[in-house]
Amino acid sequence: AGVYTPLKQHSPWNTYVGAVVGAVPPLIGWAAVCPDMTSHAALLAGLLGFWQIPHFMALSWSLKDDYERGGYKMLINTNPDRVPKVVMGYAALQALLSPAAC
Repeated sequence: AGVYTPLKQHSPWNTYVGAVVGAVPPLIGWAAVCPDMTSHAALLAGLLGFWQIPHFMALSWSLKDDYERGGYKMLINTNPDRVPKVVMGYAALQALLSPAAC
C-alpha cells in the first residue's frame, strides 16, 4: 500500500503494482498451511495476479469519470485505446496458465 496508493496519482502502473499486492495473500495462506512453497503456490498467485488486471480494467471503464475527478492516472484515462489490448493479453495468459493448475 505504501507504493500502490501514492502511485495512483502518478502513473497507470499502479494497477500492476496492486495486482502483485493482491496476489500475495494466497501465498501467505499457502505458507500457513504447507511447510514448503511449491510451483502450485506460485501458479495460484500468478493466476490471481493475471486475473486482477482484466477484472480491474473492466471495472475502471464505468468509473473513468470518477478517476479523472480524483486525479488518478488510470490506463482508462491516460490511454483508453490500450485497455482492450491489455485485457485480451492478460486473459490469454490466464487461458494458457489455467490448465497447469490441473
